[in-house]
Amino acid sequence: MVLTSFSFSNMEVVFPNKATAVLTYHVKQTMTQREKTESVTQDMIDSSTWVHTGSNWLCAVHTETPVESKVPKARNHA
Repeated sequence: MVLTSFSFSNMEVVFPNKATAVLTYHVKQTMTQREKTESVTQDMIDSSTWVHTGSNWLCAVHTETPVESKVPKARNHA
């Protein structure tokens, strides 16, 4: 897959200590398969944990969770 466009919003950063940063953000991204013209747009909530080692910041963990666009169905509590 080739990332053809993206936009970030709602970015938040928390520093639990001087050498760790936890980022959360909303990303809308469009991807296309190589050699194809059809694209897929995804709405995701991402998080990344970065660790400062020496003079570099390294990403230790990254997650992506799809944003649900459907309204949840009512449960039957019978």
